[in-house]
Amino acid sequence: MKLIKQGIFMVEISKPFTREEAMQHAIDCTKCRDEEATRKDLDNYSQALEQLERTGSEFHGDSIVALKSEISKLENWLESDALKSGNYPIGIDRLMTELIEWRSVVYAIDETDFNDGLFNKSAFFAQWAVGAVYAINAIIGKMVNQNSQDNSLRKLWNKVYIFIKRDGFADKSEINALTTNFNGERFKNDGSKVILYRNTSIAHNEKNTQPKWSDVDEDLRILTRAWALITSWCSYGLFNSLRCNEVAFMGLEKHFTPEQMNQLYLKRLEYLGRIRAWGMHPIGHNLNPDDIKPLDLNKTYSLFGGNGPTITTHLV
Repeated sequence: MKLIKQGIFMVEISKPFTREEAMQHAIDCTKCRDEEATRKDLDNYSQALEQLERTGSEFHGDSIVALKSEISKLENWLESDALKSGNYPIGIDRLMTELIEWRSVVYAIDETDFNDGLFNKSAFFAQWAVGAVYAINAIIGKMVNQNSQDNSLRKLWNKVYIFIKRDGFADKSEINALTTNFNGERFKNDGSKVILYRNTSIAHNEKNTQPKWSDVDEDLRILTRAWALITSWCSYGLFNSLRCNEVAFMGLEKHFTPEQMNQLYLKRLEYLGRIRAWGMHPIGHNLNPDDIKPLDLNKTYSLFGGNGPTITTHLV
């Protein structure tokens, strides 16, 4: 293991990477690896290969070779003992999208005033609300974990940020700031109320210092920006999309009117617009109303521009 100095911190680098190796490593760490996601990737790659082969191999020879190689890797992975036994980590893309899914729905519910205590009076919905708090805080903890065996966003950032900086993909001062956040006190008990809660209330039963949602969003903005830079830099377009509104709120139709459901949909899109702004602007940038716009309806977006997860949105 190699240590390099970043400011006052010593950052772990498991081995010297080439730029190409770093990009491939970023793809391997971020992509979803379960059977469902693998089969979706396999279908998409196979369709892409068919389209290229129809247009003639003389024009797309390198791309065809690359696609066949990826298809072979996916087929081998589907047959592997590691997949069948669950001996693999969840991809960072899956964890981050789940984190955003949870938070956007909670935001929508909190920002509307017509639920009449549904999430307090009903034991089922109250348990869902508690589960949302636990899931959100637990995933943030996974993303910044310092365990060398974890597939965390922090660990991946420390391995690839040098190449992102060299490529001029973001301002050097911002990359340094993100690296300081990941390796300093920012994501420890004294620097993050979310991590304090995760470590003392979820993982253990020492305290009950639940953070505010504004505390969660402060941490999530940093994670979103780092994730956006990595996924855009390594040029890997994600096929998996965030859920549409109807799926995100499925089951609530019996409790709310169609107009109220539409209000929930719009509030969720408002929060996803905030996520998009966090991913596309430096962490030191003071966002203004023009930066944070709800996602338009009936359109498919690349969440951070260029590459990245997409979301299709529309009203009922």
